[in-house]
Parts: sequence; structure tokens; C-alpha cells
Amino acid sequence: MSDPALSQLAGMMKLRGKWFLPEQAGGPDEFIRARKEWEERGLARLDFDGSLHPSPRFARMLYNLTHTDRALLYENEEEKTLFLKGPVDILMLKRREGEREWKLALRPFHEVSRWILELADRSFSGRILFLGEAGREPDCRVLDPEGKENRERREFLGNCLQTFYLGQQENGVLTVGKNEKEGEEHA
Repeated sequence: MSDPALSQLAGMMKLRGKWFLPEQAGGPDEFIRARKEWEERGLARLDFDGSLHPSPRFARMLYNLTHTDRALLYENEEEKTLFLKGPVDILMLKRREGEREWKLALRPFHEVSRWILELADRSFSGRILFLGEAGREPDCRVLDPEGKENRERREFLGNCLQTFYLGQQENGVLTVGKNEKEGEEHA
């Protein structure tokens, strides 16, 4: 899905600028181009009266999108991957640097956990951002954990996963933990 189509989708679902989704606005012409793209990709079909009907798989993606309660964004120089936690599974949006298209997929919780924990087995640079409530500042920022030992990265990413799936509640507010060694905030 192209950036303009994703932006139109976010706007149509009243989620523009929330959960790390695009903020840019588009007019009627952008919506018509996005609708055509959705039709060409088999995500939706246009009815005789002009209403748009999503395919069953796309409808499930939209359900997860509108019922998101947490988001995790991993980005580095090569790619950007956004995970939106829905009630049943996770909507994953991924784009590699230089590509103009987002790949959308529904992933089960265990597959996303495995993907994130695999980051611990290799040195990586980039950042991970969490969002626990739409409109709030990110709860967790991880910048360049490349120099950390494998065990430290695994523990750190395990804590990130716990926050993503369960959250840490303190007086009803999602909070992040502290890394005593460096005084760096993380989840």
C-alpha cells in the first residue's frame, strides 16, 4: 500500500497521526486514487452505489486497526516496521528504505514475539518506540543498542515485549522501567 493510500486509510478510520500512522491530509482526489489502489490490490471493491466493501482479510485488518490499544515501531536506516496490537492478532506494516510501498500483514502474537526477540541474537542499530495510548508521547525509546551484550539485549527486548503485550500499570497509567546501570529509560 502506498503512503497516500495508507494516509487515506488512517484518515478514513479517524486515526490520522495516531499509533505512528501518517498525518498528512489528502483531498477527494487522493481518496479516489487510494480507493482505486485498494480495488486493484483486491483489498476492497466498489459497489454500484459508491460504497466501498473491504475483502474479508482487509476487514480483519481494519478491525485490528480500529481496536488497537498499543503500538510498537522499530526503525533503522534500512526499514521501518510498525506493529499494532489488536484484540486478536497484530497488524504489521513494513517498508524497506527506498521502497514506496508498505506491506501489510496480520501476525499472531507469538510470531511477533519471536521476531522481536531475534533482534537480540544479532547486533542491531535503530530504535524501538512504544505507544500505549493514542495521542500520548512514546513510552519507550531505545537508541542504538548495538554495543550491548546478547544477554542484555535479550533481557531488554523481553521487557519491551512485556510492555507491548501487557503494559505496566501504575495508577492506571502505562509507565516504563529504568535501567539502573545507565539511567536510560526503557520498557
